[in-house]
Amino acid sequence: MLRRIAGFQRRPQEDYVDWLPRATHKAEELAASIRVRDWEVAYSLLKWSWAGHVSRRPTDSWVYCVTSWRNAEWQIVANEMSCRPMRPSRRRWMKWEDVLRRFCKTRENVCWHKLAEDRLLWADLAAEFSKWYGRKPTVLE
Repeated sequence: MLRRIAGFQRRPQEDYVDWLPRATHKAEELAASIRVRDWEVAYSLLKWSWAGHVSRRPTDSWVYCVTSWRNAEWQIVANEMSCRPMRPSRRRWMKWEDVLRRFCKTRENVCWHKLAEDRLLWADLAAEFSKWYGRKPTVLE
């Protein structure tokens, strides 16, 4: 995406294979010089922050309800009402909190809701989560 935004063009006789690392390197240098945050780090930190906010809300608040509204009952009803299944039958729905659960599984199997109750601990774990999230956790974890 940075290569597209920066608009680095290929030289007339340059192969794509040679152009790709050159343009990528220049785009990364340009992004670093104007302090563009890495999107994956920014996303993971925002997700972590939002999860902490949601978990500290009462379960009847609109924030909690809107964030976690697609539960198993919803999936059953949605599949019954539509003429085609919404997901292949062999693959389960991914919930936004599955990544949080997997991260907390690496940390002594603590429930992420319990961790989020302590704001200071939650803030301290943000950088660790971002680093862990950037390593592309597999579905099987």
